[in-house]
Amino acid sequence: MKKAIFPIIALFLMVSGGTAMAATGSEWMEDFKAAKARAILEGKDMLLNFSGSDWCGWCIKLKQEVFSKASFKNEATKNFILVELDLPQRTKQPARIKEQNQKLVRAYGVMGFPTILVTDAKGRVYARAGYMAGGPEKFISYLEKVRKSKVEGDALIARAEKAQGLKKARLLDQAVERMADSQMEIDPEIIDQIKKLDKDNKAGLKAKYEVREGLGKIMQETGQSGDYDKALKDIDGLIASVKPGPRLKQYIYFVKAKICLLGKKDKSAGIENLKTAEKIAPNTEEGKQLSEMIKKLEAME
Repeated sequence: MKKAIFPIIALFLMVSGGTAMAATGSEWMEDFKAAKARAILEGKDMLLNFSGSDWCGWCIKLKQEVFSKASFKNEATKNFILVELDLPQRTKQPARIKEQNQKLVRAYGVMGFPTILVTDAKGRVYARAGYMAGGPEKFISYLEKVRKSKVEGDALIARAEKAQGLKKARLLDQAVERMADSQMEIDPEIIDQIKKLDKDNKAGLKAKYEVREGLGKIMQETGQSGDYDKALKDIDGLIASVKPGPRLKQYIYFVKAKICLLGKKDKSAGIENLKTAEKIAPNTEEGKQLSEMIKKLEAME
């Protein structure tokens, strides 16, 4: 009897998933729980489209140019369950779908429309997007890129789980970099784990992530306050507290130069910080790029 249960469950999930798809009249499902069940059953990820189908111009444009195209649906459904989470203003919806979508907007922190979330089968986000020009081909290319990075990142994390100490920290760091290349969302717990594994900063990873977090916080505060002098002062404090290695320190001074050039509109201070960054590691590829940047800025009136 026990063996027969699983085919029955699978059949139920396929039927419930098929019903949800029929409700939207396409490959797009609207029942989130049914979509998750189908994703788990088929071993696929999910693409969540938070849309305002009867009022959001960019949502309508994205659907016309990409999501309604057969070429998109044929390719995307190979690896993704497509889920439309619509929040219309005039079109009537079943009460349960309307309530579901409003809850999901809050749960996923959706701030604007369209918002496209790429998740695993359990609904954990690993990439975010919005309107993307270029038609189905460009969007499929984007999905393939982030999914490949996720697969490679997951493989590195799986290897890390079998390792210990700094070896584990380095594998987790490689996974983070792989995912960051595709602008994927990174689980904060992975970062915390890396810092704990390299608590003495022997591999330079603790400093690396403390600098990233510190700069992220400073830039966020600066975006709200517009106080560039405070930002520069806070960055100097970050350098003193973290004591980063040469290449990391070089990057920090490059950030200071950007603040001076783009924020304060102070060319002289910007060049000064670029020169400091160049001197830290002049023979690296970054150092050579800084040298060229300095020459171009000095040549400008």
